[in-house]
Amino acid sequence: MGAAQKLYVKKDHLVSIEKAKSNTIIHTQGVSVPVRRGEYIATNPYGEQYVVPKSYRNKYIEVDQFKDASLYESMAKGYQEMAAINLEEANAGFVADNQAEEITEKFVSGSINS
Repeated sequence: MGAAQKLYVKKDHLVSIEKAKSNTIIHTQGVSVPVRRGEYIATNPYGEQYVVPKSYRNKYIEVDQFKDASLYESMAKGYQEMAAINLEEANAGFVADNQAEEITEKFVSGSINS
């Protein structure tokens, strides 16, 4: 299990698959499932495991690992970048609002000469 795991996808399910080196038991959804040596165990990103039957092995396609494996980390970075942009836009809007208010006050009070 210590080696880099290859990733596989079946429809929209991303899993890592490893061949059982000895007879073992996996625990999933409150059920203990015996696994024989040589059978394949799939593990999803949430740590849930299940045995991949022989008839389904060809349905899993190996995919390359992403440079940034975490979708959530990428999303967080995007939100941080957008926050900086939004703050800059909000500050510019605030300054424009203040200038408009000052000009309106001067116009209403008659201190702007036409």
